[in-house]
Amino acid sequence: MTSRLCRASDKNLSWVAKRLIDLRMNQLTLNLQPERRIYTVSDLTARIRELLGQEFHGCHRAGEISNCRPASSGHYYFNLKDERAQCAACFSSNSNAGMNFC
Repeated sequence: MTSRLCRASDKNLSWVAKRLIDLRMNQLTLNLQPERRIYTVSDLTARIRELLGQEFHGCHRAGEISNCRPASSGHYYFNLKDERAQCAACFSSNSNAGMNFC
């Protein structure tokens, strides 16, 4: 009789122990996934501009100028390109005093 009770209580104890371990594990579960940060377009653009400005401050560029167009502000907007890539660029009115740029 005692052995039957021991077996029955062992089963119950093991179920209770497993349940307690499951509950504790659920409490101790850590979220190891990094929290997603949602950037607005303005925030993302500002951050990219900041990073590129720090890395490439005072950087000289060389390439072919295309699609040059003067603005009423005195700036010149154009594309600077080589055989593999192109980027939009601006030549400010402060820099082009007295120059015929396009």
